[in-house]
Amino acid sequence: MREEVDYAGFPDTAWRRPVRPQDWWDAEHTYSHDTSNLSLTLVPGGCWCEKLAHDGFVRHMDVIYVQAPAKLRLSGGLGPLQGMGVSATLTFTLKPGEPGTDQSQSGIRSFGLFRRWVREDSRRCRQRAWRAASAIR
Repeated sequence: MREEVDYAGFPDTAWRRPVRPQDWWDAEHTYSHDTSNLSLTLVPGGCWCEKLAHDGFVRHMDVIYVQAPAKLRLSGGLGPLQGMGVSATLTFTLKPGEPGTDQSQSGIRSFGLFRRWVREDSRRCRQRAWRAASAIR
């Protein structure tokens, strides 16, 4: 599955969106119901993590590829998919478009029995991300 959006802005501004899931992820799809508990660490083996009460945490996805400001790739099982043995790879690709715009692409490849659920849910979250990216100029 692949989605694309044109973003009228600079590459570093566009790059700030996918690397801050707390700004675009839906709070309904967190364990804490609070996106301010989300973080993404852009280091080899980094974590898209969520802080929970009583020093708990959830590791949603692992950072497996970063080439700023062009590509971010994450791998893992989001939310309840962890317990079902389902994993996915989520890739954000930003590439220059016409002068003053960037073309942002995101794609997800999921594996397991729940591929349709992953596709529908991730589409809604990515649409929120790109709408938020359009608001930054």
